[in-house]
Amino acid sequence: MIKFKYVYGEEGYEQSKEFRKIILCDEMNYKEEKDAHDDSAIHFIGREEDVIMSYGRMYKIADYTFCIDKVCVNKADRRQYVGDTVMRALEDKAVAEIGTTIVTKATKESFEFFGHEGYFDIGEEFEEDGIVYKKMKKDLTKVRGCKGGCHK
Repeated sequence: MIKFKYVYGEEGYEQSKEFRKIILCDEMNYKEEKDAHDDSAIHFIGREEDVIMSYGRMYKIADYTFCIDKVCVNKADRRQYVGDTVMRALEDKAVAEIGTTIVTKATKESFEFFGHEGYFDIGEEFEEDGIVYKKMKKDLTKVRGCKGGCHK
C-alpha cells in the first residue's frame, strides 16, 4: 500500500532529494539542485514499504496562485494513476490554501500528462539548459470533469 504525506519546507527537501536526483538527474538528465522554493514548498511524498516511489512539489507564487513542479514517479509505477494522485492531492491542498490557479513549467515529456490533468498552454515552447519547456496553467475554480466511467 502506498502511503502519502505532506512534508513542509527544508524537511521535505531533505527527505526527497535522493529520489529527485535518481528520477530527474540520473534518468531524465535534468539539472537538479536545491532552489529557493525548497525551503518554503509543500512536498508531497508517496512511499511504498517505506521507500519513496512518488513525489511532487508545490509553492505559492502570488495571491491565489501556486506552482506545481518536480512531479516524478518511479518508472515501474508510471501509468498506474500515481502521478494523477500526486497532482490531485497538491491541487486540493492549493484550494484549501485559497488557491484559484496552478501554473507549471512542463517539460516536453510531460506536456501530455499535464494536458490530461486539465492544464492548458499559456505560452510557446522554450529551451532552458537544453530542455524544452512550456508554461501551462489550470483554473481550480472550474468543476472537475470525469476522466472515464461517468455516464450522462
